[in-house]
Amino acid sequence: MSEWFGKSSVAEVLVNDKPDFNWYVVRTKSRCEKKLSSDLKFDRVRFYLPIFTKVSLSGRMQVNREIPLFSGYVFTYADYETRFKITDNKYVA
Repeated sequence: MSEWFGKSSVAEVLVNDKPDFNWYVVRTKSRCEKKLSSDLKFDRVRFYLPIFTKVSLSGRMQVNREIPLFSGYVFTYADYETRFKITDNKYVA
């Protein structure tokens, strides 16, 4: 989830390459980080959602779950107008 349009490293995602754009933190509803990030990806808005894999046991089965590092937050790179479009999303708190 942390990659954006083929960019895989953090340095490539977090680069400031547009003068009118800034990084913003968006507070999401409970457990809606991945849903918001898929909507942002569909709308072609740059975002960053750091995820880690948690391994747990369920009976005899090993379960791998991808969990956001900062629960309830997604980082977006947008201009002033796009920022207000993001806040109109149903997954934003």
